Amino acid sequence: MSKSALIARIWPSRPSLEQELSRQASENPGGLLLVPPAFTFDSLLPAILEPVPLDRGQRPLLPLAGPILIQALLQEDNTNVFAGLSAGHRFPDRLWRLLLEVKAAGLAADDLRKILGQRARALAGLMEGYQKALDQLGLADQADRLAGLERMLEQGRRPPLLARWAALTAQEVLWLRAMDIRLLRVLSRHIKIRIQFAMLPPGPEPGGVFSLLQNTARCLEAGQAGEIDLEWADRLGQGGPLAQLASDLGSPGLVRAGLDPKRLELLLESGRYTEVEALVRRARDLLEQGVPPGEVALVFPDLELYGQMAADAAGRLGLELKFSAGQPLAQSPLVLAVLDLLQLPLAGYPRELMARVWQSPYLAGPLAHLLEITPQNLPVRVKRVLQEAGYVDGRETPPGAWLGQAAQGLGGQNKELMALAKACEKLKLKLDLFLQHNNLKDYSSWVHELVSALDISRHLMENPAPAFSMCTLSSALTELTMKPALDSMSERAME
Repeated sequence: MSKSALIARIWPSRPSLEQELSRQASENPGGLLLVPPAFTFDSLLPAILEPVPLDRGQRPLLPLAGPILIQALLQEDNTNVFAGLSAGHRFPDRLWRLLLEVKAAGLAADDLRKILGQRARALAGLMEGYQKALDQLGLADQADRLAGLERMLEQGRRPPLLARWAALTAQEVLWLRAMDIRLLRVLSRHIKIRIQFAMLPPGPEPGGVFSLLQNTARCLEAGQAGEIDLEWADRLGQGGPLAQLASDLGSPGLVRAGLDPKRLELLLESGRYTEVEALVRRARDLLEQGVPPGEVALVFPDLELYGQMAADAAGRLGLELKFSAGQPLAQSPLVLAVLDLLQLPLAGYPRELMARVWQSPYLAGPLAHLLEITPQNLPVRVKRVLQEAGYVDGRETPPGAWLGQAAQGLGGQNKELMALAKACEKLKLKLDLFLQHNNLKDYSSWVHELVSALDISRHLMENPAPAFSMCTLSSALTELTMKPALDSMSERAME
């Protein structure tokens, strides 16, 4: 692709951009990944504005300096409109960004004074003081620099970044800020702009977020803008099982046949704890109405964060709810034993690791069954036998061959050593298949196949230790949990 044909892309957030880059990397394992220019709006604007010349004597206003300037102006404010609000540590930053958006929309302090209300008048006075301070200090904020970019482009000069692009696509757009809209309108006079909204097109009587989307579309298409194409997502045709429900909720007054409006309730709470408390209270109400406990589920995005809050709220509301974060898979003895097994071919079959694998209560029996050997013939103290045979690792001589030679040196009379030699030979043959897989997809599939073949849970249930306890059951459940985790990892690798 030539430089003149590059299509730059804007993603709605940094996590969505990282997810896309991760997806592309998974589709090109082991190779050099060349991707087109990719940004978020927060990263694109500084990159484009960097080479834009400033007026003589001006310097760019740093992002950290803007809120500091606003805080100083608030301390001099005599209207007391912002009293209390200004005490919040984030308020100056949000207020400064609001002023940037107002300036980017082409509004001045006099325009704000035309809006009814004491707060609008106070905001107009604050904006006037802010602009005066910028002029006195010789500073230019992002709105000023965006106006400078517009003048630069009108003079026929392009920033180096923009000169390499043929088009710019904004993907998965929910809505756009005034700064984003002005940037796109400015760029549209010089390159093709495509806006791909993440939602359905507004209906004949849009409400809520759809009104915002409709007004955003009108702003993009109005005035002297250049070539801007708007695309709306076909959620009904491409979405999942909740696509129909999302369409109904986004279209007030639109009732579709077969949709029960009581199936979904939307709650707006002031914080995480009040949100959790509202959900717990709703669960309690359902139980009091006779709904069986097994049919009520509290689902949270992060159990470690929300679980304790739910347990606390349930205790105050008289609802019996037990919360346990559980044990991470990586801390389970069973998982650690399997990881030891997988590490063997990578580490060169060292003595300590070999001994742990063969003496593991989780692996000894399943390995014997998988390799078709008699476990009773193996030595009880594998580590001691390996030490007496002089075995260190299998980097130069495979473990089976080394132990076989050691057994022959003893006249073949050490049956335990001979059995261990044959077992190590079969184990190495099985695990060396791992070395043939050089990508995550094949590796995860092989690990899943190995764990399934070991069938550790069945062995533990059929051959319980004399002191059978919940520990055995816990290990069996851990394996059942581990298999879906491997399935998930394999599916992600294939995406």
